[in-house]
Amino acid sequence: MLCIAIYILVDITFLQSNLQKISAPLDTSTVNIEVVHDNHKSLFGEQVDKFLTLKFKLKNRDERFRISESIEIIHSSESSVDSLNNALKNSAQVTVWFKSIRLGNEISVYKLEVDGFTIFNNTEKEKSRSFNLFFVMIGASIIFFYLSLVSHLPKSNLML
Repeated sequence: MLCIAIYILVDITFLQSNLQKISAPLDTSTVNIEVVHDNHKSLFGEQVDKFLTLKFKLKNRDERFRISESIEIIHSSESSVDSLNNALKNSAQVTVWFKSIRLGNEISVYKLEVDGFTIFNNTEKEKSRSFNLFFVMIGASIIFFYLSLVSHLPKSNLML
């Protein structure tokens, strides 16, 4: 666990330098509502989450990119997915920042620039999420180290 925590700390520290950048004109873009059913999220049955998802492709590139946000967040946000889509469609040049590691067919976008202006930046949110996970992993490592130490000591030497 400590190794995972160190990896997360490195990821937090060098997030911007780990991102790849592609610049090209927009080919296609669509906005869809995705419904995700999760049976494990709630004790009271199935949890249903709705996301507004922007999917787009750049010209002369095979990669498909995605930006998604919870619908609850979208209603109060100034930079909604629809406005991102409109900015993309009216752009001459799009620059996408992403991690090279893929978990599916589509690549999650960390930063999006349109004609030199940043219109989406998710790097700070990702740093915050990774930072919280780092402390959880450090705490879990300390607990497991303590339990391992206690289990190897004779019962007469325990000071609890």
